[in-house]
Amino acid sequence: MIRYRNPVVFLFVIISNLLFSQQKIEETALNKEIRIKSNQFIGEKSFKKAQTFFLQKEWDSTLVHAMKQISLSNNDTMLVDYCYFFRGHGFNEKKLFEEAKQEFQKVSRNFDFHLQIKMFLGNIAIEQREFKKAISYFKEIEHLNIDGDLGLNQSSIEVNLGTSYLHLKKFDIAEFYFSKNTRRLEIIKDTLRLVYTYGNIATMYYDQYKDDVAIPYFKKAYDLSKYVVDFDVKRRAAKNMAVVEENRKDFVKALGYRKEYEKWNNFLNDQNKIYEVAQIEKKFAVEQKQKQVTVLQAENKAKEAQKKVYLYSGIFLLFLLGILFSSYKGKIKRNKIITTQKENLDALNATKDKLFSIVSHDLRSSVHALKTSNSALSESLVTKNFNVLEGLLQTNSAIVNGAYNLLDNLLHWALLQTKQSYFEIASMRLFFI
Repeated sequence: MIRYRNPVVFLFVIISNLLFSQQKIEETALNKEIRIKSNQFIGEKSFKKAQTFFLQKEWDSTLVHAMKQISLSNNDTMLVDYCYFFRGHGFNEKKLFEEAKQEFQKVSRNFDFHLQIKMFLGNIAIEQREFKKAISYFKEIEHLNIDGDLGLNQSSIEVNLGTSYLHLKKFDIAEFYFSKNTRRLEIIKDTLRLVYTYGNIATMYYDQYKDDVAIPYFKKAYDLSKYVVDFDVKRRAAKNMAVVEENRKDFVKALGYRKEYEKWNNFLNDQNKIYEVAQIEKKFAVEQKQKQVTVLQAENKAKEAQKKVYLYSGIFLLFLLGILFSSYKGKIKRNKIITTQKENLDALNATKDKLFSIVSHDLRSSVHALKTSNSALSESLVTKNFNVLEGLLQTNSAIVNGAYNLLDNLLHWALLQTKQSYFEIASMRLFFI
């Protein structure tokens, strides 16, 4: 058979993708539990920042603040364990596996997520091709009945063990784990993982030159790949079948598989399509439910917005009506005041006009009489008629006194009108005076 690709490299890439895919699937539940349990240390400023950046997947900031907290921690083992865990996870996500391994190994065995760390260390060992170490990590958690426990999955453990034994050329043990995993996945109908597992089993037999056993598994993997959205899996399955048909001398089918392989290969190599692939893979699983949720959310938001519009409009109208009513009421009050003031002013003006008329007439009469008397007085002075002079002087004196009394009364009236003149009656004891 023509060896188109080193089967070890082919298998290793597939398993690595599966490991990280599994981590992402269960990452949300794990992070939620980490947030809940680590909130007891939220009072530490640097730890709070490290936890926040960890949950936001900002790994560089996570590494920095976790290290700051480690340098400040006062022998609190659990707090330090969380910081080392954050740093190990951050290095692992950045593909700095040696640094991640060193941080994970500093975490104590009493840590809440110690078993998850074993899983991480096993995955790192596979990435570093240290398969014996990987087996030792996975063996520690294989029989703990931890399936689905926050990032720990029995199927992933079986695949990882099978992969590790396969790389060590221990085919019987690898076949045991792959077969066990296949039965598990066929029961739960996990299509994507079955494609990987069938591919692994086919590669295992292929590596042993058991082509008759390997080819049916390649065909199963290819058939199932039609129902997944992972285009890299489709590409690999198509290429496997092309090689199978070439070895069977059926070049027409082989050419068809090659064209399909090239299609997926070109699709993945096209930088513009890579973004679309990522979006399709991301949205595929939740698209239908998300549409329903989106519609309901949009309707709820529209209703809430409508209620708010009605509420704010009602409040605004009430406020506006209040302002208008207050303004109208104030206007009526001002008009009443103005009307009353006008009536009083008109009355005062009438009184003033009448007073000036009377006073002017009385003063004119007195002055005219004084003028006439003065003329007669001048004539009497010339004739030296002293009897007449005396009478005229008395008359003038009476006229002047009358005019003075008139002006005095007018002055008192003015003072009373302006409230500048008043008197107060009070009883007093003469003894104290």
